[in-house]
Amino acid sequence: MTVAPVERRRITLLGDAGAVDLAVPADDRLDDALRRWGLVLDPRAQRIVDRDGRSIDPATSGEQLADGGVYAVITVGGPRSASEERRERRAAERERTDHGARWILLGLVPVLAVVIVSLVAEDSAARLAVAAVLGIASLAPAVAWAVRSGRPGGAPPIAMAAPLALAGVAVAALIPGDLMSSGQLRITVGVLAAAVLALVLAVCTADVPLRAAWSTVSVLLVGFAGVWGGALLLQLPIGAAAAVSLGLVPVVLRALPTTLVNVSDGMFIDYRHFMSNRWSVRGSIPDSPASIAMADAERVVRASTARLNAGTLVLVLVTVGMAPLAALQLVSDDALIAVGTIVLFVCVVLALLLTPRHTTGRALRWLPRGAAILVLLVGAATLAAGVDAVTAAVVGAGVFAAGVVAAVVSVAVARGSSSLAWSRFGDVVEWLAVALALPAALIAADSIELLRGMMSG
Repeated sequence: MTVAPVERRRITLLGDAGAVDLAVPADDRLDDALRRWGLVLDPRAQRIVDRDGRSIDPATSGEQLADGGVYAVITVGGPRSASEERRERRAAERERTDHGARWILLGLVPVLAVVIVSLVAEDSAARLAVAAVLGIASLAPAVAWAVRSGRPGGAPPIAMAAPLALAGVAVAALIPGDLMSSGQLRITVGVLAAAVLALVLAVCTADVPLRAAWSTVSVLLVGFAGVWGGALLLQLPIGAAAAVSLGLVPVVLRALPTTLVNVSDGMFIDYRHFMSNRWSVRGSIPDSPASIAMADAERVVRASTARLNAGTLVLVLVTVGMAPLAALQLVSDDALIAVGTIVLFVCVVLALLLTPRHTTGRALRWLPRGAAILVLLVGAATLAAGVDAVTAAVVGAGVFAAGVVAAVVSVAVARGSSSLAWSRFGDVVEWLAVALALPAALIAADSIELLRGMMSG
């Protein structure tokens, strides 16, 4: 088996001691290559510049260096005193890290928009004017921020979530309230408008991970809009559409990691070397690259990570929004619908608690688990409100017991406890929860009665 040669960049580095010729691998950092050659630079007093005088970041990969280029090490100042270092250290400690809190506060804007729309719902002219203003206020900042994404001073990706929700509110405000099933129609067109704006953001942004993230958001929102549109055509109640949407969350969350890596088939297997028979007479064999550059691999990883983060966030928000609406089926007079909804809530809670075990990031682990706790509380509160005091006490005791068990397990996990047997048992419970979530959602949506009507008609 032949090994592809490592791609290198040959450069000349000028310094006080003379010139040094270096061969930097394309997938290596400049400072790491210099360190292997025994050249250690002081980042506080020395920097690297090219022939045009532009400063070169020591973390620059070899692929970004010009082959045959000449670079120089210059001294920008003498070594700092201990007092200056202490002063800079205290100043750095006083600086507050921006975690995007001001952008997260923009999430209150769609809530205020819903309140404003509800106040002017009776006046058609005012409602249309408010919808127009909200539409412009959502589209203009989102596109401007998407164009500047990835640049210094640009808005973080979380900032564009508020315009996305605001666009849904603006389009939903166009629907008058006196129409039949106006609530379902508003949710359908609102989700569809958010999906369209996400697609616009994916086209406008030049950053590859952001484009992948917004594409995933658009695809997921279009799917849920299709669910609500189908329920609207079938004249299903709003609780039934919410139950189906909630039942899709565990399935999509489990299948999401299998759709992240978007590369050609030849990237994984050298088909020309291992394939003995073609798929068909005219089938073409996928081309396999001779070598894979580290920069290309990092680009694929960043895009896949962005898809996973965005998809998980959308599914969590869908869970939070659909759980209160799906809880309406818990108090149905039909026992089959009520039981199906209870099974749906149990499956969703178990799936959202167990599926994040396969992920690594904190947000990917705890956002679905937080949504599971919310679903559990909504279901317990709805059941307790529609039953007598004894049953409500039993439901409350069950929720309290589940909280105690979760607390004990979380403490054990935090201390590093692990068990292969319990892990395999969790896998089985997770598979059952994911497999039964959608059938339970269909039962909660009274699909059996729908099929009876279709067969009898």
